[in-house]
Amino acid sequence: MDDLTTRGVLAAAAVARSHGVRVDDPVVLRDASNLLVHLRPAPVVARVATSTASGRPLVLDHFHRAESATRYLTARGVPVVRMSPEFPDGPFAHDGLVMSFAEHVPHDPTWVPTDFAARLAELHTELRSYPGPLPNRLPMTDISHAIRLWTRSPAQLAAFTAERDALVAAWPALESQPLHGDAHPGNLLLSANGPVWNDFEDT
Repeated sequence: MDDLTTRGVLAAAAVARSHGVRVDDPVVLRDASNLLVHLRPAPVVARVATSTASGRPLVLDHFHRAESATRYLTARGVPVVRMSPEFPDGPFAHDGLVMSFAEHVPHDPTWVPTDFAARLAELHTELRSYPGPLPNRLPMTDISHAIRLWTRSPAQLAAFTAERDALVAAWPALESQPLHGDAHPGNLLLSANGPVWNDFEDT
């Protein structure tokens, strides 16, 4: 593991133990934009904002929205990966890293849903009445942060900013509603109780 991954695993285990959760053998499930760690033997998965935090200065807000949307959908009986009952409402921060804790859901990683679009439409129907605050044009916000962080010259900055402004100007003035925001088959898991939605960070 690289240094950031190791920090993430140690931070997640430290926060879990501080809430009385036994962690003997943490296992990395996925190490990409976020780090996912099964805090074995506890039935808990930590989601730690590792590399994603470099492009999202307000990553804490994303994690707040994810928890809020997940708890809202859970209360409505929508099949989602639920937040862990071992923890109070989060998210949490430790060693400069933001994280949240969900229930561990064993699932079939080879399953590909054949009715994905229909299930997504049902999810969006449930999200329509979500009462919490949500950002408008979230992809544009991510693009704005990326332009500021990663452009290497004034010419690049000017070109990318002009393209961003053109996209914003062309954004359709239509009635809007909450969306999952990162809806792909990998975020619909086949559990023993059927498919469940996961990862509402981009709602």
